[in-house]
Amino acid sequence: STQSTWAAAARGALIFFVMSELSRVHSFYMFSLVSFINVVNRSLAKVRAEILAQRAKDGGEDKEPEEKKQEEKKEGEAAAEGEGAEKAPPEEEKLELSPAELTKHIQEITEELTYQSFLFMRRGLFEKDRLLVGVRLCFRIQEKANRIDPDKLSYLILGKQSTEVPHQTESLKQFMTESMFRSCKALEDIPTFQALLSQMESEAVHWKKWYMEEKAEVNDLPKQFKNIDLFDRMLLLRALRPDRVTNALEMYIEQNMGAKYQDVPPFQMSETFPETSAKIPVFFVLFPGQDPTKDVRVVAIKEGMSDEDVVNIPMGQGQEDNAIRKLKNAAATGGWIMLQNIHLMQSWLKTLETNLEDVTSDPNTNPRFRCFLSSEPPPLAELKTIPETILQSCIKVANEAPQDLKNNMRRAFSMFRQDRFEKCTKPLEFKALLFALCMYHSLLLGRRKYGPLGWCKGYNFNEGDLNICADVLNNYLNKYEKVPYDDLRYMFGEIMYGGHITDDWDRRTNNAYLKELIKPELLQGANLIQGYKSPDPSKTDREAYEKYIEKLPPESPELFKMDSNADINLLTMKTENLFKDVITIQGGAGSTGSTKRREDAVREKVKIVKDGVPKEGFSMLELQEKAKQKTPYNIVCMQECERMNMLIFTIKTTIEELDLGYQGQLNINENMERLADAILLERVPGIWKEVINSSSKKSLAVWLANINDRHKQLEKWSENFTLDKECLCISLLFNPMAFLTAIMQVTARQEKLPLDYMVLNTMVRNYLTPEEIPGPPETGAYIYGMYLQGASWKMPSDRKSEGYLAQMKPRELSPVLPVVNVVSVPLDKKQKEGYYECPVYTTTSRGSTYVFTANLRMESLEFNVNNWILAGVA
Repeated sequence: STQSTWAAAARGALIFFVMSELSRVHSFYMFSLVSFINVVNRSLAKVRAEILAQRAKDGGEDKEPEEKKQEEKKEGEAAAEGEGAEKAPPEEEKLELSPAELTKHIQEITEELTYQSFLFMRRGLFEKDRLLVGVRLCFRIQEKANRIDPDKLSYLILGKQSTEVPHQTESLKQFMTESMFRSCKALEDIPTFQALLSQMESEAVHWKKWYMEEKAEVNDLPKQFKNIDLFDRMLLLRALRPDRVTNALEMYIEQNMGAKYQDVPPFQMSETFPETSAKIPVFFVLFPGQDPTKDVRVVAIKEGMSDEDVVNIPMGQGQEDNAIRKLKNAAATGGWIMLQNIHLMQSWLKTLETNLEDVTSDPNTNPRFRCFLSSEPPPLAELKTIPETILQSCIKVANEAPQDLKNNMRRAFSMFRQDRFEKCTKPLEFKALLFALCMYHSLLLGRRKYGPLGWCKGYNFNEGDLNICADVLNNYLNKYEKVPYDDLRYMFGEIMYGGHITDDWDRRTNNAYLKELIKPELLQGANLIQGYKSPDPSKTDREAYEKYIEKLPPESPELFKMDSNADINLLTMKTENLFKDVITIQGGAGSTGSTKRREDAVREKVKIVKDGVPKEGFSMLELQEKAKQKTPYNIVCMQECERMNMLIFTIKTTIEELDLGYQGQLNINENMERLADAILLERVPGIWKEVINSSSKKSLAVWLANINDRHKQLEKWSENFTLDKECLCISLLFNPMAFLTAIMQVTARQEKLPLDYMVLNTMVRNYLTPEEIPGPPETGAYIYGMYLQGASWKMPSDRKSEGYLAQMKPRELSPVLPVVNVVSVPLDKKQKEGYYECPVYTTTSRGSTYVFTANLRMESLEFNVNNWILAGVA
């Protein structure tokens, strides 16, 4: 029993540390020891009540009917004798347990504490982070029980990749990328997966079939790995199908913790209320479409509180003194107080913190007193907008409303009551356009979940924008005889919603939605989205519109006019973000599962990095002597060589210092620790990326291989300052725009035209690789090393025809763009008709990594360019 008692205590400590670590992910995720003790006491009380209830049930069933009658008689006599006497407080019955029962009892307490703590933490987390607490809790418990191989856990969290380029067979290259090959090669270090690649090669057809399955986490693997356990299957998914890892993790939690950790019932205020007290306030996180006031009102009625007893104060300027006065009054009289939007009162929050602490710690506070607070989350997770003591002392509730298209439409349309429909002099146009406007608003909100593929930057579109746009619509329809569609699109896209948008490509996406939705064809039943027409306003009243919303098709990328592969990108992004948060919680590389000592692991990685870095830089003096003519191309080459020298010097210097630090010859400082953390986590250290102004998300192994490829290209280029066939891998340049500008400079000099008048024009050639190119281009230069997102490239059947943009193939996430001939032409001669203006970025993060605009041929002149714009093609 002593051993099981220690095990229960260890579990409690483990849970509290998991709870405490969550604040590294978001500033709202703060929990105190006092709040954890409350969870412990609640768990103990619940287990005790269950045991007593079971004993009473068992005892009642065992007794004979005659015994029960005798007991009831004695109870009645005792009650008669005690009438009028002061009732003594009931004494807590002591549990007499045998050693076996005690062990079982402690196990029940441990399980109950784990589950109640899980619910307590999960309730206060945003929807996107709820899997995180389950994963973290499950892994820590499994680690403590030695049920997880630390090296396997390390691979899963870090997504390790091999530094050496594995042999890539043609049979596997049909569906595997170089990154997947590297991941599988790294996986071979684990005994279960020895010689994985050679085994995959022998069953390439079966592996491809498994890879193409929609739910690879449950489908049968090829026979050699058919019987591996779920954790090992997750390692394969991490390497080959990262989009299915989150589903597999949910299965793993259910398998090891129980189904109740996945089938969590939705939030009910009535179930949370018993946990509150006069000393424990409730903190609601506010989300669009979610109002906690209704939940509090329902519980207040149930608890017998009148409307006068419940004070609701929306915080704003001038409410400070009133709020404190009402808070103190409620504490004295046993009333309830709800202070809403406290995030708006930053300078006053310290006063609230002090007064709230006073009333909750005062022994004279009425036990019926309850305090409810609400606040919007900060725009950035690390921003601290609410005092720590408030967050720590409260029960936190983050009851996020579903953000799918149907729920967004419900919320948007519910804002407009019947009287809004009756105000307009053109009721048919108003109904049709208002419904389309609600769809537009819902599409903009729903698109955010796809990350950079949806919007290059994050925007806080809100219901206020929709409300104002509805007023503008009403005013314009009343003012003009003919519906001014162009003016409406301009007002909505450039002023109202457009006021949030700071990226020009996002503005283009926004305007494309308006062109598709705000148009005269709405009155004739035009499609709003795929498979969903605009209802006939002459036959549809407000109630019918509400019913029509329920007929929306199931959520899919196609509803947003995006490719079906967008879902794969979304799920892959969720996996990466989840493990990024796990690493953040662990405080860096301190505990990623590896069995090696930190110092040994760092030294091993340092050696790998040393071997992976190019051995020598470039002699700038020799290059200057070679480059007798300072042509634009030569200058770009020298700039690239100079930057390569700076990078090699920085890498070697910092690595050498770190090595000396671990040998004891130098003091380990903060920069060295950050460097060691990054290397252990298979990430590129920030100090290296700063040298080349890079925002690359590549793993360290892939990044080092990329640096070597850059070095080889520069060696070849700088040898005699000529490019073979005037062809260059654009993705291997530190500053690709410099090379593209050089093309414009050379053409401007040759044609004797002003540089300001020149623009870039791109023509995709029918060469998949540079080896296929017969010779240099007539003008400009050939570039390759570009990949498409949101579309693929259709190669023609013969070399004389031109290729064009086409729909992506299933699971082909980044199809290669063939060799491109970049030329410089006068502005008025750039090809536009029948071409899609495609933004080119250096990373999939898009945004600030923009380089230039390529023009890619579409299938025909009649093809709707908005299809590619809304698909997020780049």
